[in-house]
Amino acid sequence: MQQVASYTTADGHTKHVMWDEGRFSVNGYEIALGDVLSWDENGLLTWASPETREWARSLAHLVAPAPALARDEPSATEGATHASGRDALIADVRAALFERTGHSVATGTRADLEIGSEVASANWGTGAKKVSFEAVLTVQEADKTVRYREALKDSSSGLAFGSSSVEAYSTVGWKRSEAKKETVLGPEGVAVDYAWDYAKTRELVEQVCARHGYKLKVVLLKSKALR
Repeated sequence: MQQVASYTTADGHTKHVMWDEGRFSVNGYEIALGDVLSWDENGLLTWASPETREWARSLAHLVAPAPALARDEPSATEGATHASGRDALIADVRAALFERTGHSVATGTRADLEIGSEVASANWGTGAKKVSFEAVLTVQEADKTVRYREALKDSSSGLAFGSSSVEAYSTVGWKRSEAKKETVLGPEGVAVDYAWDYAKTRELVEQVCARHGYKLKVVLLKSKALR
């Protein structure tokens, strides 16, 4: 495995782009050639040497061009450059979330990214509760915005022996800050106890978007963040 380049994330951490067995990766997470070329195009990478940069750029010429359609299609190199803004942004958001939050991040069928994690889960005999975080985002190239929707999903059943929930927050538009705190008692004491900061994930995504020249637009309805 060989380090070929490095870059600084939105939160000031230095990450290394590695090459091994025909693939690029960051922290073991595979990065497509198009993403590496787009990061280079946007001036985000510090290469190990000028020769290393030229070698990476030359790899684009090894990619077979797409079959011709009814109109002229760009070459493989032009295609990588054209896709730079959107593809680099999505790759950078994925990498940032993967490294910083522990959320699962996947390509969605109707959104560019689907993000999620389990916040709390418990079963105390007479009842059960599961709280999960879900978010989706879709890049809008036309107006350089990223539509983003986030929510906590709560599934409860059975009988609890007491609970308390506090949600202190402030909002700007649909942006929700501060935290939700909840405690649920079971027959043997505290069964569920969690606190969730709505702003933590959103601000990380927003920082990456700004770095790529995109504006994060938070929407209330999930449908508004889908294609």
